[in-house]
Amino acid sequence: MKQSTPTPFRRLDADQSLARLEERLNEGYELIEKRREAGLDVTKLEDFWIELLHEYEDRCDEHPLAA
Repeated sequence: MKQSTPTPFRRLDADQSLARLEERLNEGYELIEKRREAGLDVTKLEDFWIELLHEYEDRCDEHPLAA
């Protein structure tokens, strides 16, 4: 299967998508820490955060500028 050459618009979309995932990971991490400090169970939040992390890693691997 031939990959298409990334256009500037595709790179921008990919960059924005990665940036938003990174924001969500940071926000999730902060939320997990706050709830953990409050003594709350964060198991489900951590599971979801790890899923987001895997998605972020996959998208980084697919990014046009990945080496």
